[in-house]
Amino acid sequence: MTLRMTCALALVAAVATAQDPSSALQPGTVRHDPLRIEVAPNLGYDGVIPREAIPAGLQEVLGDSELADRALMLRVNGMRVTAVEGTTRADVTLVRSLGLGAQTAGLIRANEPLLVVGQRSTQGPTGAPIRYYEVRVRGERTLAPAGQITIGEPAKLAGVVGDALAPMLGAGTKAREARFFHPDGEVFRATVESLRPSRFRQTADGLAGAALIRLGGGIWKVDEDGNEPDRRDGLGLAIRFYDSAAGGPSPTPRANDFDLLVVSWAERFNHLAWRTPLFSNPHDFFDNEYFPAIPFELEGEEVWVRVVPADVEPQGPNRIGKLLAAVESGVAVFYLDVQGEPETFKTRRGTRSKPGGWTRLAKITLEEHLPEFDQEALHYSPVMAGRGFEPTGWITRIRRPVYRQSQDVREGLTDQLRDQ
Repeated sequence: MTLRMTCALALVAAVATAQDPSSALQPGTVRHDPLRIEVAPNLGYDGVIPREAIPAGLQEVLGDSELADRALMLRVNGMRVTAVEGTTRADVTLVRSLGLGAQTAGLIRANEPLLVVGQRSTQGPTGAPIRYYEVRVRGERTLAPAGQITIGEPAKLAGVVGDALAPMLGAGTKAREARFFHPDGEVFRATVESLRPSRFRQTADGLAGAALIRLGGGIWKVDEDGNEPDRRDGLGLAIRFYDSAAGGPSPTPRANDFDLLVVSWAERFNHLAWRTPLFSNPHDFFDNEYFPAIPFELEGEEVWVRVVPADVEPQGPNRIGKLLAAVESGVAVFYLDVQGEPETFKTRRGTRSKPGGWTRLAKITLEEHLPEFDQEALHYSPVMAGRGFEPTGWITRIRRPVYRQSQDVREGLTDQLRDQ
């Protein structure tokens, strides 16, 4: 065989491989009756891949109820599914193995694509299992916490809106040289105690441990003395629940961490007409209730969440002074509550419903002010799942690119300052 013919055959093979639809990601939808995947019709089998054509490890992933009827992108080899595309919800530290002494395999940023090929689990400090996905990223097979990975895309329109808003808020971040929202704040280490309620008991116990909390204003910056402007504003708390057994608080989330972001101006986005910054007290963190504005999936129910301060009246020249005084006195306490699905009852006129009652899950006590904590490296994510909480709703999808854009801009500003 001549060299010219060999090169020609190699070129034909390369073109055939490039045009082979099985070498690329294909769209599909998971069905659970029984588990099968409906895919693009050009793959054969009338567009259905049966259970036996899915590796066992990937079957565990696709068997999750949250993926039922969700549109996926699948890596297909012939008629065999080998992987499913995922996206990171937050900055994720990859590991090569589970357990003590696990070697890290690097950091992958929020909103980055990867391929999920299987699922593993390990026991957390509280005894509850922690799920990991086996992933392929950067040509390497590693492990990533399942709660920090999104599989499939349930809300296309929300994604378009988020992608459109991200550059605008990124430009605002650059102009302010700070976070667009919550531009400054103070960071604290806190302890979290389960209140062991009769309802959602497992979740409450899983929250126990430690937390890293950043408290600050929503829009306006404070001056050099910590005095807030005399303007209406909404306050916010960014809470990272973490395992103290894994070490001190981390600026990026680790396995089984859970970020909860709550503000004083929006209980639910359909309540904006009456719950706005106009009705918040921007001068006292202990004179507001705080909400994430989105629902969560929790123990099979859709729930709403709130964070309520203890009934204290600390003295101080401004909200930061009051906060520090409360921490010093040991009374800087907040409670985490959840409201379950509406309760139904029968009347003479038929079946009626009323909002479910609030269940108090945990007590959060601020223990230590961390003024030297690197806030530029501190990245919270509002779309993470963890400790039993799964954020839902179209606002969640909008937030993903918006937060990533803001964090990228802030990191660029930090690099510029270091180079000067």
